[in-house]
Amino acid sequence: GGSYDPTANFHAFLWQNGSMQDLGTLGGDYSSAEAINESGQVEGTARLADGTPHAFLWDGAMHDLGALTWDQSIGYDINHKGQVVGTLETGQSKHAFLWANGQMQDLNTLISPGSGWVLEEARAITNSGRIVGYGTINGQTHAFVLAPSYHWTNPAGGSWHVASNWQPQGDPGIGDTVIFD
Repeated sequence: GGSYDPTANFHAFLWQNGSMQDLGTLGGDYSSAEAINESGQVEGTARLADGTPHAFLWDGAMHDLGALTWDQSIGYDINHKGQVVGTLETGQSKHAFLWANGQMQDLNTLISPGSGWVLEEARAITNSGRIVGYGTINGQTHAFVLAPSYHWTNPAGGSWHVASNWQPQGDPGIGDTVIFD
């Protein structure tokens, strides 16, 4: 969550083992934690020294997730793989993002360019990588669900339920798309 420090600045905190730990900021005067995963990684949003908000990942230290070419980023959720979702903003324009394996991606670059969708905010991500949020299509705001496509990576065969046989690593479930090259 978040709490005011002795100088009345709002800071993200982590409560564990009976005590509250201030997670700090990215150089500014504000941070707020939004979600925590089973590994104890925390994600949220913090201000840079110039006051610009950026999404962060905390794993013992606070890391700036960046904002690609956008002015700011806001983090909303994290899964057990440490994948973070949120929104990128410049003025009134927004695009949803996914941060995974040290890289941030605009989710609009991962969908068909002819779909008509503009994915604006990614609000939650499941442990299997499904992302929910909202965006616009044909000028109307609608909710979306994105599911990862799994590619088989073991040419020698192997078991369906072995995560290392798939890219991204995981166990495809009902409704997931699987591709065998």
